[in-house]
Amino acid sequence: MIDIKQFHGMANEFLQMVGLSAETFADDQDAISIKVEDRFSIHFCMDQSGSCFFLGDRLREDGASTAGFHREWLMANQISSGALHPVTALNEAGELTCWVRLPRGICEAGELVEAFDVLVEKMDQLTRPLDA
Repeated sequence: MIDIKQFHGMANEFLQMVGLSAETFADDQDAISIKVEDRFSIHFCMDQSGSCFFLGDRLREDGASTAGFHREWLMANQISSGALHPVTALNEAGELTCWVRLPRGICEAGELVEAFDVLVEKMDQLTRPLDA
């Protein structure tokens, strides 16, 4: 389990490794967000237990429906042999999300980048236009 200060340090090291600027955190801030190509956002978060995870959500244009995406996203929710397994789900508002929970003890920036890449790849597949 990590504490909030460790999370802030891990997050800044991760941001620098992916070519982004370090962030100044509020004392209780437990998430950072990165927008990817105006199609989806990736959030790096820490929960109350001190576990970290990446969460992706699709950015919707005004009035856009997610109904047609439910089946495609949920069909992508297959068991994987890897330690970093993206999971698709509906959040409390019925919106599609995809997340990767980091195994306990992951604190190296390289491992965070690997988890980020796994989620970005899955989000890229799931948000690609159908005619692409």
